[in-house]
Amino acid sequence: MHKKKKLKSALQAGCIGAGMALSQIALAGGGGCSVTSTGRCSVCGGCVVALAGLAGWALWRQKKLTGSGEDV
Repeated sequence: MHKKKKLKSALQAGCIGAGMALSQIALAGGGGCSVTSTGRCSVCGGCVVALAGLAGWALWRQKKLTGSGEDV
């Protein structure tokens, strides 16, 4: 049973991260992200925002799981 819970947690984290990245790409799509349409980067910054958001969430989640006592 413990393995199922661990797998579920890992899948949830992956889905949340993918959702964050896709939403940032979709938001940046109106502002000039050309990767999805032409396959070339137009340096709009959407990828950087998605990665920063994902990294911030991962750090917050890691602090919460390790029990550092600080809830951000």
